Amino acid sequence: MLTVELLNGGKAACTFTVQADYYREDGPWTVTVEPARKESLSWDLRQSGRWYDFSLRCDSDPSFYRRFAGRVETGEHGVSDPALGLVDF
Repeated sequence: MLTVELLNGGKAACTFTVQADYYREDGPWTVTVEPARKESLSWDLRQSGRWYDFSLRCDSDPSFYRRFAGRVETGEHGVSDPALGLVDF
């Protein structure tokens, strides 16, 4: 399971959009976070071998962009990166 917490430290509501870049075909997910509040989104990663690759944007700040990619380690045997070798320029 991967959980992302979205915190709004501003004075106005902010709408965040999370987009799956690889490993998933669902989404995007949009959540509005009120000032001084936080919301969270979670994904079950079993179907992707616990690999994830998400981009995060905020509607009130076009320059805000974060990308989170990797693998959740559990100590169990896993699979090599299913997106290995894919080129995205």
